[in-house]
Amino acid sequence: MIKYLVFIFFIPTTIFGQGCNYENSSNDIEKLCNFLGRSFSTNTDAENALDKILSVSGMSQKFVIGRCDQIDNCCAIINNQGIRYILYNYSFMQGILNKTNYWSNFSVLAHEVGHHVNGHTIRNPSSLKESRDWELEADEFSGFTMQKLGSSLSQAQAAVREVSSNRDDTYSSHPSLNKRLEAIKRGYNKATGQSLPSVTITNTNLTDEDYFYKAINAPEEAHNYKIENFTKCISYNGKHKPICFLYGAEEKRITKDYIGALNDYQTAQNLFKDEEGVQVFIHLALGEIKMDLEDYSGAINHFNYIIIKHIEDDGIQYANWTQLAYMNRGYIKYKTSLPYCSDYKKACALGNKEACEIYDKMFCR
Repeated sequence: MIKYLVFIFFIPTTIFGQGCNYENSSNDIEKLCNFLGRSFSTNTDAENALDKILSVSGMSQKFVIGRCDQIDNCCAIINNQGIRYILYNYSFMQGILNKTNYWSNFSVLAHEVGHHVNGHTIRNPSSLKESRDWELEADEFSGFTMQKLGSSLSQAQAAVREVSSNRDDTYSSHPSLNKRLEAIKRGYNKATGQSLPSVTITNTNLTDEDYFYKAINAPEEAHNYKIENFTKCISYNGKHKPICFLYGAEEKRITKDYIGALNDYQTAQNLFKDEEGVQVFIHLALGEIKMDLEDYSGAINHFNYIIIKHIEDDGIQYANWTQLAYMNRGYIKYKTSLPYCSDYKKACALGNKEACEIYDKMFCR
């Protein structure tokens, strides 16, 4: 099953601790993290924490949150479809929690929300000084939010004390500890005495973006609800239309609406024609659907696209997709009495453990 992916061409912000290990790379983020994996102790814990942060800041949930253990700590990013993500390293969050207090994970998430709120994910900072200024703005937002949530100032500052120092920050993307503590204090004091609005105004004029986030943040098993909202997103013909076709196709695939999934994937294929990473993903999805439909000839054409496309670099750029293409093509060859060992061997070499086991059991060696 192919999960939702954080696709290529992100603009990463500087992050809470030492910095995101993306280094402005355009590598497929699937290689870095299995998006929408388990989080905090569960993904629900992280989502509940985010809900509380947004509730006191008066914002709607237009973020996608997910665990990503291949980054150092926590970061706010936006992709080229304008979708806002907050990704975090589980071990980092647990380490902060174990060394400090219950409130620290809230302050880390609030800091990342602050990056989105202040527009830091729209572009990269122009200098180290601007990067440090952005961090202080996010810290101030965190302090404001933490006071509204009911923490003490000390609790709001605890996480920063763990990850920052008072070394000279002239050549750093992050400010020194005292500057960060002061920014959190400034936000905390601004929130003191301010009351939350007594009336919540519901905006009934929903946009394609609203329907996208309604779908993407729905419970994992709510497939029909997701399809309904992705369909509404598409009807607006807005900037989220391509990604709603793509994600809607996967939901239809899960519910075994194979014809609907094929149609939506093919539409997404045209809408993402200039993004090679998405094209590889779609070819893999189309191939696997056609395998389920026992259209083996059609499936092999899609797997061949991935294999041939990346044969020159030995499939390294999209190794995860390429090894699945080899694995699936090997299975089809086995089913249709064609030589299959070389495909399983290649999938094994690219890191597919199941292919290695099959290669041994099928007496290929």
